[in-house]
Amino acid sequence: MPQPDTGSAAMDLTEFARELYRVVEHPGRVNALCGLMAEAQLDPAFSAQFQQWVQSRRAVVAEILRRGMDRGELTADLDVDHAVDLVFGPFWYRLLVGHAPLRPVDAEAHMHGLLRGMATHHNDAMAPRQ
Repeated sequence: MPQPDTGSAAMDLTEFARELYRVVEHPGRVNALCGLMAEAQLDPAFSAQFQQWVQSRRAVVAEILRRGMDRGELTADLDVDHAVDLVFGPFWYRLLVGHAPLRPVDAEAHMHGLLRGMATHHNDAMAPRQ
């Protein structure tokens, strides 16, 4: 996986997601990933190894987000673990469920939408009601 550091959280996340989504260009890898995910649900010993692999990819995204927080691009109170889930959510959901295509060309729009909610200056329309 790439570890982009362009100086911009938006550019870094887009580059990361675009490369992540490119797995669809290799059907054998798609089948392998889906199989690994299924096996991780069934085999506790394999699950531990799979989790280590997943955590290594999550760490890259967490670092991108932390750099964005440090630069003031992202809100200082960002829940990094949840934000990482949101980055990987479209990838895994589309890969495993197949309800919509997983296309590298969509990575930028996916990350842009995600970043709107994490930016330091965002619309409070979604704030919880008292």
